[in-house]
Amino acid sequence: MTSMPRTIPQRLLGLARMAPIALILCCANAYAAPMPLQPPTLRVAGDSAMANRRPEQRPATGWGESLPMLLRGDVVQYENRAADGRSSRRYLEEGLWSKLMTATKSGDVVFIAFGQDDASKRPERYTAPEAFRANLERFVDEARMRGATPVLLTQVAQPDFRSGGLRTDNTPYADVVRAIAVQRQVPLMDMQRASEALLREAGSEGAKTLFVYDSEYELVYANRNTRYVLPVDDEASPTACGAARIAQRAAMLMRAGGLEAWLEDAQTIDQRVTQVCNAQRDALKR
Repeated sequence: MTSMPRTIPQRLLGLARMAPIALILCCANAYAAPMPLQPPTLRVAGDSAMANRRPEQRPATGWGESLPMLLRGDVVQYENRAADGRSSRRYLEEGLWSKLMTATKSGDVVFIAFGQDDASKRPERYTAPEAFRANLERFVDEARMRGATPVLLTQVAQPDFRSGGLRTDNTPYADVVRAIAVQRQVPLMDMQRASEALLREAGSEGAKTLFVYDSEYELVYANRNTRYVLPVDDEASPTACGAARIAQRAAMLMRAGGLEAWLEDAQTIDQRVTQVCNAQRDALKR
């Protein structure tokens, strides 16, 4: 958990705009209503880091794909609208944000997770930090206008397999996210710091099980037969195990932030994440 003054624990517990969610969770557990309340929806607006990946992109996995297995489906619905290769600018230009807002209802929570593709060297993705800030502020304002609670997420840290350390090119964008969270009183989940801790705990060798290992600047697929040459700024994507571990860290932040009722218990989450990682390990042994 970050030491910043306004992170998701303080803000989610303190914001009046969380009242609709708290009311739904409270009343759903305490009363038997003749007509069940529609549960709130956790909606995700984001980029490659969280997006559902296509079969031909495996083993690359968006950590947003892993989040549903950690949630209680009877309490909260989940909709992942993160899009591969979409910076905040492209997400707006292609109408993806507009479609998400059309579906959003009062009481929903909207995870806003951009930065990885905004920092890309590819001109079709790149967004200058100033424009990135304006886009995120627009997302926050429009989510609130719909009666939803926006939550800002910093982007996931990535290993640098060449140096053995962590990549730092996305940090300026994470700093923008943190600044907006403080200035606009927005809940923050600092996924960059949470995933940095995960990678440091794993070490340089363990990181190769969490992110697609690029030994010769090429993506080596799990079947060991297919190679796809990657741009230098897109070499590190989570594996299925990595995505599950990152989602587990996100669940810890959600639990600390007052959304425990939305989550499976910690033991169940750990069992499910371990199953994913064991399955990946066994597949690579074949």
